Amino acid sequence: MGNDNSKNIRLGIFVLVGTIFLIVAMYFIGAKQSLFSSTIKVSAVFHTVDGLMPGNNVRFAGIDVGTVEKVEIQSDSSVLVTMLIEEGSVNYIYKNAIASIGSDGLMGNKLVNINSAHLKSARIEDGDVLVSIQPIETEGMMRTLGQTNDDVSTIARNLRIITERINNS
Repeated sequence: MGNDNSKNIRLGIFVLVGTIFLIVAMYFIGAKQSLFSSTIKVSAVFHTVDGLMPGNNVRFAGIDVGTVEKVEIQSDSSVLVTMLIEEGSVNYIYKNAIASIGSDGLMGNKLVNINSAHLKSARIEDGDVLVSIQPIETEGMMRTLGQTNDDVSTIARNLRIITERINNS
């Protein structure tokens, strides 16, 4: 009886350790999506990254071509984003391409969009820094929309008062 209990305990410990190892391995593979493919490092400097995190996607022409490796604050007005671009996509991305922060869907994760420039130049290489553009800030748009809504409300109220005065005279 005691021998069966020790076998069950050892089996349970083995299963637990195996499960923990599998979960940790899946986490690291998921965090480093480009773990088994050859990549190059390209970076871009942004003023704000709006929640962009390592592991988020990098897209070119709407196709996932890499992942964000790291996001580092350089100064009070610049953030360096280092991206891992798959080697197969390098043939289509040029040094004069423009990087921007976007979102995956309306409320989705942040990602880096790389857009090609109209003029051709040399292809990107390991260590290149892409030009970036300032993303549209959702919070600023909401503030402007709120102010516009208040203005329209005031105009509607004034219009109602004027209309009532005209009708009563």
